[in-house]
Amino acid sequence: MRGFREGIECRATSYIFGIQNCKLEEIPAELKVLLELKAVNFNGNAIRYVTFENVTQVQSLALKGNGIISLYKTIDQMKVLQQLYLDNNRITKIPASINGASELKTLSLGSNLLQSLPSSFGALAKLNSLNLESNQLTEIKPWIDQLNELEYLNLAANGITNIAAELWQLKQLNYLNLSENQLKNEGLNLAGKSNALEVLHLEVNALASFPMKLNNFAALKYLNLSSNQIASIPNSLNGLQNLETLILDRNALQELPVPVGDLKALKYLELNHNILTSFGAGLNSLDNLEVLKANDNLISEIPDDILQLKSLQNIELSGNQLKSLPQIGPH
Repeated sequence: MRGFREGIECRATSYIFGIQNCKLEEIPAELKVLLELKAVNFNGNAIRYVTFENVTQVQSLALKGNGIISLYKTIDQMKVLQQLYLDNNRITKIPASINGASELKTLSLGSNLLQSLPSSFGALAKLNSLNLESNQLTEIKPWIDQLNELEYLNLAANGITNIAAELWQLKQLNYLNLSENQLKNEGLNLAGKSNALEVLHLEVNALASFPMKLNNFAALKYLNLSSNQIASIPNSLNGLQNLETLILDRNALQELPVPVGDLKALKYLELNHNILTSFGAGLNSLDNLEVLKANDNLISEIPDDILQLKSLQNIELSGNQLKSLPQIGPH
């Protein structure tokens, strides 16, 4: 350790310290003396158990890909920590004392083995970004509504069947990824209105219909509902006036109802791998539509007015039952 210790001492006023992919087994005690140290990167080492006493002064700590099994409760000593990256480890439990890291703004725990989260998570009042993708969570509990500053939440690739209604009340939440879970319509527990949520991923779940209460999410710009079991769309979509991208691939849609025409801002529409036999009358009022993809359906004809949409730049219809094409003229 002598050479390692000398290396630390010569960087005693450094703001950033990193040892990556070097089979390091613990956070060195020598880091305590670096009082001005702000960021530490120990990604890709062999740290299995994390104690935090030696880096209580840092604001950013990265420990991705170490094989970490456990975080000790001393995490409550991280009074100035703002960013913590723990992806690609083997963490099964988060200590309740995490609430002591009250300055946390970014917390990334993707690709671990978490089955639940302590309610003390709710005390992380400054948390802005939370990544929990690829874990083993099955539900999101009501304490989530305490994360009032949360803007980004990634819950993809878990086993979630139930979302607390309180999630939808987060007033700052801008991005939400719930893809690759086991959500049915009743498990979403959609409630209230959202004027902040712009991006919502719900692909690869078990939704049987287009969630009607999404019509109350006026700020939505991107909605992905592909790879579900959706057979119908609500009779009114006029609350989604800002929606620009709608992806409905790999569902069970037989028709597009007229209310699709309510989506006045829509630019991108994907309908691949459904059982559509026609486009319906709603599409001809989508004046901002630029891309329409409806490959691998049962469509037999293209209405003339679809090709006259003034903004349409790309239309894909391979794998259908088309026997002829309409006359294509200038927009």
